[in-house]
Amino acid sequence: MRYNVFDSFLDVFFGVDSEAKIFYGNAAASLLFGVSAKRLANGRKLDQVINFEPDPFAMLQAAQSGDEATKVLEVKFTVADGKTGWGQLVFQPETDALRDPEQPQGPRRWIGCMRDVSLEKTLHEKYRGEIDQKESVIAELKEARTAVEKHSRELESTVAERTQELSGTNRMLKTILDSLGQGILVFDRLGICLSIYSQVCRRLLEIDPNGRLIEDVLNLYGPARKNFELWRGAVFDQLLDFEDMVPLTLRRMTNKSGAEISLDYYPMFEPDGRLAGIVVVTTDRTIEMQALQRAERERELVQKVTRVARNREAFRMFIVDAVKLINDLKEAESLDLQEVGRRLHTLKGGAASFSLALIVDNCHHLEDDLKANAIKDRAGFNQFLRLKADEILATFNHEIKMLSDLLGPFNSGAGQSVVELPTSRLRAWSTALLQASDLRGIHEIGIEIQECGEKPVSAAIQHMGSALTELAVSRGKVLKSFTITGGEIKVPEDFAQELLLSLVHALRNSVYHGLEDAIERKAMGKSEGGQIAVNFRITSRGEQEWLKIDIEDDGRGIDPNRIRTKLSKQGLQHLAVLPDEKVLQSVLRDDFSMSETVDKVAGRGVGMAAIAAEVRKLGGTIEIISTIGMGATLKISVPMPRSIQKLVRQVS
Repeated sequence: MRYNVFDSFLDVFFGVDSEAKIFYGNAAASLLFGVSAKRLANGRKLDQVINFEPDPFAMLQAAQSGDEATKVLEVKFTVADGKTGWGQLVFQPETDALRDPEQPQGPRRWIGCMRDVSLEKTLHEKYRGEIDQKESVIAELKEARTAVEKHSRELESTVAERTQELSGTNRMLKTILDSLGQGILVFDRLGICLSIYSQVCRRLLEIDPNGRLIEDVLNLYGPARKNFELWRGAVFDQLLDFEDMVPLTLRRMTNKSGAEISLDYYPMFEPDGRLAGIVVVTTDRTIEMQALQRAERERELVQKVTRVARNREAFRMFIVDAVKLINDLKEAESLDLQEVGRRLHTLKGGAASFSLALIVDNCHHLEDDLKANAIKDRAGFNQFLRLKADEILATFNHEIKMLSDLLGPFNSGAGQSVVELPTSRLRAWSTALLQASDLRGIHEIGIEIQECGEKPVSAAIQHMGSALTELAVSRGKVLKSFTITGGEIKVPEDFAQELLLSLVHALRNSVYHGLEDAIERKAMGKSEGGQIAVNFRITSRGEQEWLKIDIEDDGRGIDPNRIRTKLSKQGLQHLAVLPDEKVLQSVLRDDFSMSETVDKVAGRGVGMAAIAAEVRKLGGTIEIISTIGMGATLKISVPMPRSIQKLVRQVS
């Protein structure tokens, strides 16, 4: 209790004996050491709660016999919880007044007093550092002043030297800019082009950009000009990162001389981060684009030759049908305009299936002419159509000659169907005929000859797999499979050829209209790739045989309500009120399309009508069946001609 006089002191007081055991600690010591005063008085070792650097006990050992306080020692301390700091530490030998007279004389003890000077030391070091820094700055300022005074004395000559150097640098930079193969210019927030630009830029853009609006320099007008102005404002307002804005604006242009120019944009920032200007780098890509176009033409040629080579017989059949279609167009007096459109569309579809791009383009442009111009003078139109048909025929003959030079002749001149046979087979027939002893033998040879003129029903479409796959890719879709069953059924080559050729429209429509993209199909629980299946079969109805054709896809199906909307817009409300299964058949009407736009694949409302017209010419029936979300099926049925083979069997 004699030490309670220290309890209210703010400095740290603690008592230790010569063995460094603590026998007292005031409240400040308890707080610093993190140990209660009661536990401190239980003889705990001092180094268990705090360590000093340097160790003060060496000083205490030297003062064992003294009765005076030690010198004040500045120490660094570390307490048990890891906290460190600085303190001023002094030890005072225990006096008789403090020693308990009832306790026996024990080891010598000291009262330690420590003032925590961590804050003072930190502030001292901080202020010392600031003073040192200020002294350093003052020294630098003195040196700078000396340098400024020296520079001032030499300013006039220095300015002259720098001006000369700057002029030389500017000349060098201008020379470098003008020697680059790329044009460079800069425009500001207002769109004004600065005086900094290269001569190449002036040559490529064919205008002096200095002081002009960038939209004028780039020769923009109409919507393109408005869009660029909006883009420029958004960029300088920094609504998005510059890199994210660049893809949203003009990246390519063609100058008045026909050169292909690419445009790249780079930002110029102020020190505060604001956009100061935009650097436009123009590059002549004409040679590169020409090389790409040549490569694309070569790729198309390889694709065309490969497709024809793999489907040589189908291509030969296409040549026969194409010549007939072109000749029909040249003699259009006997055709109504809808029939002209159907033949033209069928020719285009067949050409597309063999990658005959020039013929596709010619047909497409003629379809545009046919659609855009109301035909008032039919005689004049027929003459116009003959000229266009001659152009298509010339292109067609050029394509056939090129392919024939590469792959050999296709033996289908003048639009006639030709059958290639080995001479050994002809000799066998002639021998059999000479040796035939009865009518039956002659009939059998006749059957063989007849079969030579028959072709599998799939011959006109079996090559379509790769074409449909490419069409799907161009529309952002995936065609998983294209299958044909019953395609081995043979029919006379001149039977239903126009119908079989026109099926290309239904197949392309299945991809264009029917199949969904991969994301939509996946959301509906379908596989990412769509499927198209064609099924051929022969059925009998009494004495008559029928060729049945089903074209089925697993796409989105046809929505009757969408058809009703289009019918109503065309003023055909009496059809729009029919039941769903009847409304679906409107897809087979002339000039009816589910597409909102017209392109080289769909949108004219001709393809399905062409199929329906061919079916009706053969005395057959056609029907569309569809379930929304599940797909659609085109069902065709046409009567078969009485075959020679069947007659022979009846005779036998």
